[in-house]
Amino acid sequence: MADTEDLEALLAGEHDLVQADFRGADLQRAVLSNRDFTGAKFEKANLGKADFSNSILRGASFTQADLTEANLSRCNSANTGFVHVKMSNANWQSAKLVSSNFHSCNLSGSDLRGADFSKANLVNDNNFEGTIVDENTKFDGAKILRPMIKNPAFRYYRLERGQLIRKLEGEIDEVFHDNPSAFQRDIENQIQTSALALDQLEKAISNNISIHGEIGHNGPPDDLELSDSDFSSAREALEILKIEIASPAPNLSNLNKVKKSATAIVNKVLTWASLKFELFSDEFAKGAGKSMSSPSGLLAITLVFTGDWARLIDLIMKYFPHS
Repeated sequence: MADTEDLEALLAGEHDLVQADFRGADLQRAVLSNRDFTGAKFEKANLGKADFSNSILRGASFTQADLTEANLSRCNSANTGFVHVKMSNANWQSAKLVSSNFHSCNLSGSDLRGADFSKANLVNDNNFEGTIVDENTKFDGAKILRPMIKNPAFRYYRLERGQLIRKLEGEIDEVFHDNPSAFQRDIENQIQTSALALDQLEKAISNNISIHGEIGHNGPPDDLELSDSDFSSAREALEILKIEIASPAPNLSNLNKVKKSATAIVNKVLTWASLKFELFSDEFAKGAGKSMSSPSGLLAITLVFTGDWARLIDLIMKYFPHS
């Protein structure tokens, strides 16, 4: 059990909490930032959504703790032990985790951008599915098992003698598909959603929905009208994306073209909508619950479309940052 005096010191806002005992404590949503927890004990503590940002956690122990959605950004967690820890969707941005030990931890969905896992032990059954990494995430010298290298989290590295070695500049980001991975499912699901939104928008426009007398009288200039060519280009981009994510070595140039095509159609739809609906904000508020054959209904379809395609672009940038 947690030490009563240590808990009182924590609640009093003391900075020096070195070797403090918080075992089993309920610190969910607690603000624990800018503290020194060197060597502290957090075994079986509930730390969900707690804020450890900028704190020192060197040598601390988190066995069976719950760090779900916790904020550990910019913390110093070097030489720290994480055993059977729940830490999904946690924020580890720019955290120092050098030489830390991870055993049976769930990091799924966590933000690891800029985090330093150099020389960390990641060998034992850790879940990195759906984690967010960038070129500043460091795994230099970290130890993993060979099957783990297939995870997109390690796409900037190759495995040599059980340790992660940074790829040379210009090496192709390899994506492996022995089994459907989190990134595949994410993008495949979003492709389906985006295709449906595209179909709905094209159908709504092709039905010649009249907006005369409701929201402005002047349509967009001809060069800003959405054409069959625009919809064909968007569908072609989706097909290219399907092919690339199924490839063991996606072509980054093709992915970049997909990203540009998706961005172009989103921007054109937004421009088209803003010109088509001169008073769209007021009319959309008034039109809640109307059918999709109304101006507000068409605007709703437009908003759904741009949101879905923006999400698709985000996923491409998340999983293929070099594209």
